[in-house]
Amino acid sequence: MDTRTESDFLGEVKIPQKALYGINAFRARENFPSDQVFHPEWYSSMGEVKLACYRACKSFLRAKSNAYPEQELLLSL
Repeated sequence: MDTRTESDFLGEVKIPQKALYGINAFRARENFPSDQVFHPEWYSSMGEVKLACYRACKSFLRAKSNAYPEQELLLSL
């Protein structure tokens, strides 16, 4: 199995190369082991919240650059 190595302040972890998750999700799984499956609605809701956060941030950045075009904001999406 091909793996990739990711690291954080706790050290390095080998994760499957094709995994769609990273070291934070890997460590969360280690810290909170459970075989319980979440309801599909939970995943859908999480996606909606993340999309709303992205849209709000994008809207803020657009409004900020329109109001203060000469100032650089050290934030990107």
